[in-house]
Amino acid sequence: MSIWEEIKNRVAIEEIISEYVQLLPAGQNFKCLSPFRQERTPSLIVSPSKKIWHDFGSGEGGDVFEFVARMENISRFEALKKIAQRLGIEVDSKPRTTESIQAQKAHLTRYEKGLKALAWSAELYHKVLLKILEDRSHPVIQYCLKRGLSGEIIQSFGIGYAPRDNFLLSLAQKYNLDLDLLVDIGVLKFDEQKLVYKDKFSDRLMIPIKDTNSRIVGFTGRVLDYDKTDRPKYLNSPQSEWFNKSKIWFGWEKARKSILQKKVAILVEGNMDVITAHSFGLTNVIASQGTSFTSQQLSFLKNYTDNLWLAFDNDDAGQVAGTKLFVEAVKMGFSTKKLIIPHPHKDLDEYLNYLAKTTNLGQIEQNLLVQDFFDWQIEQMQPLLVTDNLDKQRQAVLSILKLLALTDTITIDQYAGKLAKITGLSKTKLVLETEKIQQNQQTASNKTSQTTETLENISSNSTSFHILQSWQLVCSYFLFATHDLSRIKLAKIFVLLQAFFENLSQFKSFDEYLQHNQTILELIWETKKGELSYDFIQKILKSIIFYLDQKIDSLVLDPKKYELYSQIKIM
Repeated sequence: MSIWEEIKNRVAIEEIISEYVQLLPAGQNFKCLSPFRQERTPSLIVSPSKKIWHDFGSGEGGDVFEFVARMENISRFEALKKIAQRLGIEVDSKPRTTESIQAQKAHLTRYEKGLKALAWSAELYHKVLLKILEDRSHPVIQYCLKRGLSGEIIQSFGIGYAPRDNFLLSLAQKYNLDLDLLVDIGVLKFDEQKLVYKDKFSDRLMIPIKDTNSRIVGFTGRVLDYDKTDRPKYLNSPQSEWFNKSKIWFGWEKARKSILQKKVAILVEGNMDVITAHSFGLTNVIASQGTSFTSQQLSFLKNYTDNLWLAFDNDDAGQVAGTKLFVEAVKMGFSTKKLIIPHPHKDLDEYLNYLAKTTNLGQIEQNLLVQDFFDWQIEQMQPLLVTDNLDKQRQAVLSILKLLALTDTITIDQYAGKLAKITGLSKTKLVLETEKIQQNQQTASNKTSQTTETLENISSNSTSFHILQSWQLVCSYFLFATHDLSRIKLAKIFVLLQAFFENLSQFKSFDEYLQHNQTILELIWETKKGELSYDFIQKILKSIIFYLDQKIDSLVLDPKKYELYSQIKIM
């Protein structure tokens, strides 16, 4: 038995996958929202008995190694080692499969080179700070001590320091590195007036930023307390193909498991809030890069939890950002609460440091106060809700009703009653006004969704994505249904599709494709067989042939393929 088979047999695929996504029971299987794309209903199925997973939305699937490799953006061999380590099994560090050897020899793309350069930069910054740690009187270390950044935390988060005098540039030139690439990834900048390269980060504490696959994709550089210049307090990497703020949760690689276990994610604004929280054992805290959150970030988070606690800063910007996020979170079905940061503390970092001085470290989390977001919102607007200025009162009431309109009838009834007691307004009228707002919101939403659905249908029905899905259904039916389909015809179609789909071209024959994908096709059959009739499959085959019709210009250039195409048209 190979090491691959041994590990696959010993590990429960559902346990491994549940560390990355929130699994729900589905008969003998499990299902979840696909972590590889945005979707509203779960379409990824995990089969414990077959030890495979399949994403019905994209047609992709595989074993536990394939899933971990996709999630971590690593090779299958690296995924094997990662899972083996969990089982206490030692794996030869040199991959022995043809697949992994080819992957090692593959030419690096510019994007991959950028990732390596980012990792190199982070390591240099980190080594500089570790060297400085030997001098307790150094101003950089004095700042770290003041902020509670112990050597353990510095190591854990890979925190570093960017020295003055073009430190990174001098090393890049010494090793003859691609300076333009270093500009693109955001660690150097080019002075177009003087035509010289310079370090982007200078005399700053450097916090490496990782994506959801644990790869370093950028940095946040913070000025130190002794810096009295007018430089911005925080300097982030520029938006690029590596650093995309809309896809990043700072601290994700450390918080993921805790979020799954505690079934709640605590969202904050700043990286230091996350670092401080984790140092005090609050390990389910993450942050976005700035106060603006995207639906893409929330959609990703929905795979792991339905519960959010918002712990934004106590300033006006933090309150506005919190309300905006609450609106998006409620629309996506999150249960959202406010983690109270009492005044005069301005953020979670400051508040936790205060608690650490007044509370046993093991009890910090228990001392946090969490409040329903509507209760907190009403408290914040209390002066306006009871003011004699009727116009200001009306605006305050309407702003709360607009939020209430996003929820259910019970919540509306509960908070309409509270608002009525505070404002003296009629509860009935408040409920009616909320329902009116709901109707307006629904009308606007319907118009948007109709447009979106039309565009999605056009895209889905006209792309290769739809064809690959259809092909899998046909092959599943061919293998497991009682009605016989022509193997010769399917084999010819397969050869033609290989010309347009790279993931099909790796197979030498139709039979090899079927053999390699048999377990996935069986899972598709078990899940979809109630929908698959002979007539339906014939319609699918016609749609695949219609797709090939659109590729006729390419097919006529190859006489053999054109001959096959002509044959299937008359079969």
